[in-house]
Amino acid sequence: MSTPTVQSVITAYQNHCRANNRRCPEKDSEVAHTFQVLCASFGSRPVEKMTAADLVEWIDGQARWKSASTRAGKCKLIKAAFTWAADHDMIPKNPFRKVSYDQGEPRRAMTWEEFRAILKVSPAPFRRFLFFLWWTGARAGEARTAAWSNLENGVITLQKHKTRKKTRKPREIVLIPKAQRLLQWMWENKDRPSTYPCHHCGERGCRLCGPKVKFHVKCEPCLFCKGTGKVHKHVAPKTDVLFCNSVGKPWDRRVLGARFRSLRAKAGVSEDAHLHGIRHALATNLIAKGRSIKLVSQALGHASVSTTERVYCHLAGRHEEIRAALL
Repeated sequence: MSTPTVQSVITAYQNHCRANNRRCPEKDSEVAHTFQVLCASFGSRPVEKMTAADLVEWIDGQARWKSASTRAGKCKLIKAAFTWAADHDMIPKNPFRKVSYDQGEPRRAMTWEEFRAILKVSPAPFRRFLFFLWWTGARAGEARTAAWSNLENGVITLQKHKTRKKTRKPREIVLIPKAQRLLQWMWENKDRPSTYPCHHCGERGCRLCGPKVKFHVKCEPCLFCKGTGKVHKHVAPKTDVLFCNSVGKPWDRRVLGARFRSLRAKAGVSEDAHLHGIRHALATNLIAKGRSIKLVSQALGHASVSTTERVYCHLAGRHEEIRAALL
């Protein structure tokens, strides 16, 4: 019997994920990219010759993975693949079983001033996405995959979500009136043709052509108009997703993060302000207002109240709220 290599273990694990519809590469580009980079470095190496030091050195050498939480997540993902292989007798043992990374400090809550600054430089579709996060406390991944078919009676119900294995329940995102009005407006206007201003002459042309060629069709030949110079409109393909990009498809996780970082830099906001900080801000503000920790935990979709208390209650430095609670 041939000795399993890193590539063969990863391939078998990905096939298993496809068969069970969990974290398959076609649906999670970040997972696929991680395994692709791993196999590029160690793909042909036999698993029996891999050591824990190899994984640590490899993770530490990835310049893109800067935060402690990112490195911990990558380590957990890779260990899961080799633990699965060991459990199914594909390899004698997981060579990385003793490797662990600290999650680091929880990301801080975004302030209202930072949120407003980012809103001012955001295009309208992305502003609507940010407001939805601010009003609901949903995870960015939940918001970008939520569909109109999931919405009923002011509640978005997601069968597949981050904590489904722990809670064994669907994730319910309760919409306040502001969020309901936002979605109502989006529904009424989702089929309306949109136009995009030319980067050169300022005239409004096709939304799809504008970002593609950066110029109006009169200023530069367009792939879609074929250089006819006609000011036209484009209707994005119909989709069931609430928030989609300019071509009617769901936001990709990495593209969404890159867009937020670009707007954050344009707004002059500190680099430690993250998209997930909007969720932290909602939880912290609700706790500061005296809302029940259990209700806040349910609103955020946590499997345990302890997660809400440990990660999301950013009351450090908020002396007035603490003083008021003690009186």
